Amino acid sequence: MIAPVERAPTLPPSQRAIRERCVHPTGRFVAFPRDDLERTMTALLARHVARSPDRLAVQSRHGAMSYGELDRAANGVARTLRERLADGAEPVGLLFEPGGPAIAAAFGVLKAGKICLPLAPSLPRARTSHILEDSGARLLLTSARHATDAREAAAQVTVVGDLDYAGDGAMAAHSGSADDLAYLLYTSGTTGPPKGVAHSHRSLLHLEMNYSNALHICPDDRLAGLRSPSVFGGVRDLWAALLKGAAFYPLDVKREGVAPLAAWLHEQEITIAFFGAPLFRHLAATLNGRDTFPSLRVIRLGSDTVHRSDVELYRRHFAPTCVLVNGLGATETGSACKFFIDMDTPIETATVPIGYPLEDMRVRVLDDDDREVGEGEVGELAVQSRYLAVGYWRRAELTAAAFRAAGDGAERLYRTGNLARRHADGCVEHVGRCDFQVKVHGHRVELGEIEAALMGLEAIREAVVTARPDAAGDTRLTAYVVPDSAVAPTATAIRRALAGTLPDHMIPADFVALDRLPLNANNKIDRGALPLPAGTRPFIEASFVTPRTPLEATLAAIWAEVLGLDRVGVHDPFLELGGDSLLATRVVARVRDALDVEMPVRVLLESPTIAAMAAALDRVTGPRPLG
Repeated sequence: MIAPVERAPTLPPSQRAIRERCVHPTGRFVAFPRDDLERTMTALLARHVARSPDRLAVQSRHGAMSYGELDRAANGVARTLRERLADGAEPVGLLFEPGGPAIAAAFGVLKAGKICLPLAPSLPRARTSHILEDSGARLLLTSARHATDAREAAAQVTVVGDLDYAGDGAMAAHSGSADDLAYLLYTSGTTGPPKGVAHSHRSLLHLEMNYSNALHICPDDRLAGLRSPSVFGGVRDLWAALLKGAAFYPLDVKREGVAPLAAWLHEQEITIAFFGAPLFRHLAATLNGRDTFPSLRVIRLGSDTVHRSDVELYRRHFAPTCVLVNGLGATETGSACKFFIDMDTPIETATVPIGYPLEDMRVRVLDDDDREVGEGEVGELAVQSRYLAVGYWRRAELTAAAFRAAGDGAERLYRTGNLARRHADGCVEHVGRCDFQVKVHGHRVELGEIEAALMGLEAIREAVVTARPDAAGDTRLTAYVVPDSAVAPTATAIRRALAGTLPDHMIPADFVALDRLPLNANNKIDRGALPLPAGTRPFIEASFVTPRTPLEATLAAIWAEVLGLDRVGVHDPFLELGGDSLLATRVVARVRDALDVEMPVRVLLESPTIAAMAAALDRVTGPRPLG
């Protein structure tokens, strides 16, 4: 039988020391009591409303709301729902810009005993329609601004775009249990259609308990809300603030851009901010080196692999009192582990560890047969706990397959789709995604390992690697890099640097320099928005020289066709143009057909330019006249 989860895993002394320094200067932190896991989110929030009704709850570009005002507005929403819907739990769609009305609507849905189904206005209309249809929601709450679009996307759903927020303080919250469903969150759908992940009050409260206790969240904190309310991280950050009586500061980064983010963090005196790693790098690129953000005491990174260079950015731009926290989780599991970093924490690997398991969570690294892999070996990260999501909405078979019984029977196991390795002390390192593991020339390649190697180069600030089939169906790797200066490094220099750490089959064929990597609505790298390689001659160190003879012209045309390039110079090295041994075989076959000459592949690999190859052919067939 699989061992049950340890309730409170032991942190190494160095990690425990950093975590214990991670406190607000007022020192008003009180641990999230375990008994509260038996209550509901609305009951706990009502406690803060009663204690501090005038305390700031939400501050956005559109205005502020106190806890009392938030409660009264939520009462108005709950009254609307009770008038329009029968008793019983069912999803209610929420389509709002970040701000007080969106939060009051969510609170009101829970007060009415319904299930929050948050949607982002930036979602494509077809996706919104799919989610509403799949969820079976009969009602969609929105603002007047989005009412027309909502009605077009939700033809079969009643849209309420004129909510009455004029509630009173006398309405009691729905008297439910911790096992009632609270949120329905749809996944990205990278491995199929989007799936609705259902969370109970208990699973979300457990997440908030671990998050709050790890970061020592207290009523004096100001939490940034930089994630969409339709994703798990956005829900976590919102309730992490409200359930501790802190202030929540939502900001729509997708709409406002990264440029004003630094000034906003200063002006609002934000104390805790969660950044997707790509967004953090974009922010760092706007900083002048003089900003230290004295109020910011915790930066939580996630959403993607965090690299050693990200820690260097943290140390360069933020105050010594600020703690950097890395971790990993999934919509189905919540946060599973954390790693605390200060200005002196040694980072000995190219990627930053995701750390040690949180309370009631067991983090395992498994092979394809559900066996634990050895120390330092790569496997799939799985999370075992009794506090996982309830399952997938209306998909019982998929739920049974994905959430498997483990431990003492109350616990379940979920494989996250992330690749990881465990260090000798139990610390876990994130390597990449299982769906980013590809075969290149028969070798299994983890794209995250290549990205880590690129991020380890001084000349590169950001990098992402993709795999696509070429014209012959073979896998071709493309690296998208954001240079660390105005002058991009040459493909020659990047290849030379990678050759010191990666085998030949892991070195990308194409390098594309970008000003910044595109982000999606969740502030993750939008791989679908990356441009295809343009098919132009890459930026290499060799100067371009046009063919000088008919033979060189013929060879250059063959090379350009096989490599998918617009032109090839006579002194361009074959490998630096993206060539490899398989492509060399194709070149040799085309030369045989065009010139009726048998030439071993080694001739091309030993004479890797047009000029050298032409000279080698001349030695076999005799010189050809100049054109």
